[in-house]
Amino acid sequence: MMQVVVNIVQNVNMTDACCRHATKTVIDFVNASENHVFAVNVTHVISQLADNLIASCGGLLPLLAAATSPTVSTIH
Repeated sequence: MMQVVVNIVQNVNMTDACCRHATKTVIDFVNASENHVFAVNVTHVISQLADNLIASCGGLLPLLAAATSPTVSTIH
């Protein structure tokens, strides 16, 4: 999924004039009005992927318990 996003961004950068964007930062692109919907959608997709990963691991509590456990053990 992230590769698709990277490809889209690269294609957009290739079709625009390279000299025009030489001094723009990532923040400038995200704050541009024509990129607003794209930035919100990418953020939403990343949020959904993280939520699905947490849900598939059994929730946030087991993940936090495993991350803060002083011993190495597997969750059963």
